Amino acid sequence: MLDLELGARNAADLLPFIHSKYPELHLIVASSHSDGAEIAKCYDAGIQAYIKKPYDIRELDCIMRRLPVRDEPSFAQVPEEAYYLRAHVLYRGDHEIQRLPDVEYRILRQLIAQRGAVVTKEELCQSIWGEPNLDDRLNTAISRLRKLLPADCPWVLENQKRVGYSVRM
Repeated sequence: MLDLELGARNAADLLPFIHSKYPELHLIVASSHSDGAEIAKCYDAGIQAYIKKPYDIRELDCIMRRLPVRDEPSFAQVPEEAYYLRAHVLYRGDHEIQRLPDVEYRILRQLIAQRGAVVTKEELCQSIWGEPNLDDRLNTAISRLRKLLPADCPWVLENQKRVGYSVRM
């Protein structure tokens, strides 16, 4: 949930960036602004709801209960069962296969979201730790992630030398 006024900045200008980096997030804007063009700009940038201040907490509760739960898509098919991630857990069909620590989960989720493309080390480090040059930390986390994935897992984490990582199925 964002307020449109962030000091001297307007959050509406940040919405496209937030939505592009975190498309799975539900974005709700709370503001006293009532300008239709400003509200439309927010919806065009990917928000799910705009609530005018002052708002009643019951109204916000209703909005939040109506937002769909966003499960991550199934992205690898094996006979009759799909592998997928949800809430730090790797599943095959309805069976929990492996719980993933936060860092490893976030890395795998990002690689899968951008599957087919190489995600640079700088991008991964920035999105996971907020700093672009933590190659040793990233390499260690990738190594741990590879060990956590089952041997029959259809995802292969590929290292693109001196560039980054990708997921191949």
